[in-house]
Amino acid sequence: MSLEVFRKVAIDWDRVYAISRIEEDAIKTTQGSTKVYADMPGVGVNVESAVLTDQIERGQLWRRAAESGFALSGTYAIDLSKVCMIHVGESDDETFITFDLNHAKGRFNIERDAALGLLQLSRIK
Repeated sequence: MSLEVFRKVAIDWDRVYAISRIEEDAIKTTQGSTKVYADMPGVGVNVESAVLTDQIERGQLWRRAAESGFALSGTYAIDLSKVCMIHVGESDDETFITFDLNHAKGRFNIERDAALGLLQLSRIK
């Protein structure tokens, strides 16, 4: 286990498979946050393991994901080494990723444009 501490949370990068950002909107009805998805017993795919709201912590986490080789597409950082399939449907509701994980099973929903970006990044590697 390789825990890395970010102010208020410690993360084992070997278990993280996805990160998503939600930006604060202009009229502040939505607070900015970053969701971390990790392969943990009893936690399904599409269920966040941690939610970070501290702006500094969120920035540090996103930079660390990029440095760790996660593919960045839109508001998502995805560990492509854990991806089994990227399915791009006709809409966001029909678009998802499946991962090869030890504990979590199921589909991870993702925006269609972000999935298309991941497909492009996958071809480059």
